Amino acid sequence: AKIYHHTLLQRLEKQVKLPEWVHAYRRGFQCREIPFMLVRVIEQCQQWHSPLRLCTLELRKAYGSVPMLVLSQALLWCGVTEQLARAVVDAAHRRRYKGVVAEHGSEEMGVTSGLLEGDPMSPMLFNCVMVWALDETY
Repeated sequence: AKIYHHTLLQRLEKQVKLPEWVHAYRRGFQCREIPFMLVRVIEQCQQWHSPLRLCTLELRKAYGSVPMLVLSQALLWCGVTEQLARAVVDAAHRRRYKGVVAEHGSEEMGVTSGLLEGDPMSPMLFNCVMVWALDETY
């Protein structure tokens, strides 16, 4: 599955168009510059007397709460073809886990939401969802 996910990631990288300001989880970009950029943004907002909205995000919870329908919409919004978006969502959705369900023993369950930490596609998918969500909000 990991080789397949790497192949999908390579195809995603060719199609996804993320805005320049998205630095998190991108190859060639480093997050250590973000605090300095944030200070600069705060200074500019103070200088221009413009409002500034900040939010915090607990990444562990955010990764685990991305519904597959939202993932599909975000991928299409980021410029991914329908065919590739369907393949990516299917690959993410096909993950299955065995879990103990009360007295019934173990039962196989499918995933309806969440990106798998450690999956090679997860950073790219997470960025797509965040950019899409911010665009939908504003």
